[in-house]
Amino acid sequence: MAFNFTDFIALAGEVGGVYGSKHGTSWNLHDFTLGPRITFLRSPVDVYVHGLLGGYVSHASGCCSNGNFELAAGGGVDLNLNPLLSWRIVQGDYLGLAGGGWTNGFRLQTGLVFKF
Repeated sequence: MAFNFTDFIALAGEVGGVYGSKHGTSWNLHDFTLGPRITFLRSPVDVYVHGLLGGYVSHASGCCSNGNFELAAGGGVDLNLNPLLSWRIVQGDYLGLAGGGWTNGFRLQTGLVFKF
């Protein structure tokens, strides 16, 4: 979700979840982030960068739960299909997770963006 202050500057928020299983142990991670988004090009393609801060909670079955600070920095490309719908062609982010040390990661996403 995002609140647009101008055509180019927005406050963006993301909530997500990742689920998996390895060697008989299931795990999940839920995260929530908020921060500025700057869009460089508009219609029919939006190109943006963002910096998001927030937190995460993770859990592994039969083991433990953990939660701490998260940061995400990256950007993406949206193809505007109509005034209410876009296809997020790609979003790529560096992820940094605190908790028992610092974990570095990367995520790629695609999907639909509904505009209200």
